[in-house]
Amino acid sequence: MEHYQTNQRTKVPDIYNLIVEDCGKPSLIMSVYGGAKYFELNENLEKKFMKGIVQVATIADAWILTTGLNSGVSKLVGDGISSYRLLSKHPKEVVAIGLTQWGSLTDATRKLLKQ
Repeated sequence: MEHYQTNQRTKVPDIYNLIVEDCGKPSLIMSVYGGAKYFELNENLEKKFMKGIVQVATIADAWILTTGLNSGVSKLVGDGISSYRLLSKHPKEVVAIGLTQWGSLTDATRKLLKQ
């Protein structure tokens, strides 16, 4: 069994360069965090938020940074991107990057990432 150091951190420039190599350089970086636990919007506002965040990202050639978790605002961002990809005739690439701590991942996700 492999052991992983929980206090080891990758330097920000290294992460940025790795992502730029894969996704290209953004014109804008949007950071969308918060509301993971007690986040509630009515259905109409949820739809407007999801559509709006994707519109800004595609028009501005932006990266969207979230926690990458399947709850709150991050879930809405993911749902918005999924809807955009399904409903657009010619969807533009949307770069969404989930940044979270190792401890917030489920055991199944950790096992998958260790492979």
